[in-house]
Amino acid sequence: MFSVNSVVNFTQGIVIKQNETFANVSGIEIENSVDALVEENYTHDNTAGILVFVLPGKTATEGADTRVVNNRIENNTLKNFARPEMTVALVPPGTGLLIISADTTDVTGNTFQGNKSVAVGIVAVTDFPDFFKQAKWDIPVLPENNHIHGNTYINNGYDPDPVLLEVGLQGRDLLWSTAGDGNRWDETGATMYPEPLPTSRWPAFARRAFWRIINFLAHL
Repeated sequence: MFSVNSVVNFTQGIVIKQNETFANVSGIEIENSVDALVEENYTHDNTAGILVFVLPGKTATEGADTRVVNNRIENNTLKNFARPEMTVALVPPGTGLLIISADTTDVTGNTFQGNKSVAVGIVAVTDFPDFFKQAKWDIPVLPENNHIHGNTYINNGYDPDPVLLEVGLQGRDLLWSTAGDGNRWDETGATMYPEPLPTSRWPAFARRAFWRIINFLAHL
């Protein structure tokens, strides 16, 4: 369901603003898009509150510069009822915001509460090789230079969906599959996996070295 108050301002690219979304697999989706603003929405009781992703096989092959600002993203614990062949069928119930292969996403000023698997996750399409095994990689597959900062986290990751545990991930406020360089998490008091996560205080060379090391260890 989608309760619309104000959706689009064509002078500012894609704008999704001041809406309430609930009872969906994905409350709000930004797919293969550039220059989107998701602001002051209330997205609750979905499988996932907000998805920002880039998928192969689409006409548009970019996904960058999305701003997710001042939203309430709460209690997104609905069972995933998507058809198995749909990409959103991959999303674990209990997801607040999931970034898949998108770049330069700015996430700030949001309240994440009661999302049982994860508040904010950053992953790549290549983390799902069985689902995308027939895909031609006509997109940049790694999520890069995303910035998560200045958000509020309350009671997230308390009961992670088994699909996370099966691939070795854990329920947390902040979750990174270790895919992609230049991602930064400037948060206080948030739980995270892995720990630590790179911050803006780390020099760029340190963030890149950490990314390379952690990926090397993950593939031993």
